[in-house]
Amino acid sequence: MNVERKTDVSEAGVPGSPEAPRPEALLNTLRLLYVEDDQEALEELAHFLKKRVASLAVASNGLEALELCRRQTFDVILCDLWMPKMDGFTLIQTLREEAVLTPVIITSAFSDLETVLKAIDLGIVKYCVKPIEADELLDSLCRIAQDKLSSSGEATGRLMDRQQRLEAEKALKSAFAHLLKSLTGKGPREVHVSLGAHDLEIWATEVQSPFETSLLGLKEHSGVVPYLRKSLYTGYQQRFEALIADHLKVSASLEEVRVVIEENTDWLVFKLRG
Repeated sequence: MNVERKTDVSEAGVPGSPEAPRPEALLNTLRLLYVEDDQEALEELAHFLKKRVASLAVASNGLEALELCRRQTFDVILCDLWMPKMDGFTLIQTLREEAVLTPVIITSAFSDLETVLKAIDLGIVKYCVKPIEADELLDSLCRIAQDKLSSSGEATGRLMDRQQRLEAEKALKSAFAHLLKSLTGKGPREVHVSLGAHDLEIWATEVQSPFETSLLGLKEHSGVVPYLRKSLYTGYQQRFEALIADHLKVSASLEEVRVVIEENTDWLVFKLRG
């Protein structure tokens, strides 16, 4: 990757509006998945991106990326084409078949017309030929972030700087863990928070109580545990929404609860407004 940039992205404007948010603020709203089988290339670009986007997840092949997409929500996927186990073409096609419409930017050393056209037919938003130009990539990411903001019709105040976002996420982790423990008597081992422009994802690990763990050992009652976990969040939905609203000063509504029993993990998705 060529990290020598011709322009300073922190000063450059995003084409389309003289009042557009600053690029670094736009990048700070993106949850990005980077898929690359070349470990050296992955580490180099991941290091570059991690300091600029809201959150970064990485995968070394399409199968790993597919599993991540089935568990998490991403605003953009940056994906190599030719990888072992599952290539970029198959990954994109599978995601589209599963109604995952996340924008995809392809990275590849191949620039022949047939390959490019095949990628375009799958609905990618950008084809970046390696070595990747930093300015070109960041400009594409800013455009995706701008489109995401524009499509909602409101900015919800999430255009905070990086330090503000990190502090907000840290406070939410602590508050969420405290509330969960007060309601169940069992605090999670870890809480992860991902704050986007219009939504918030929280996932907590090792959340099951001793009683729930015992039920999982009884085949005839193991199905009760997912129901109990979901009922916890829907039953106390207003308290969880109030916690988010108090910390972020916006309206929050619980949109989705995912209980991953085999990983002892709960996932919550909140929509943010105002």
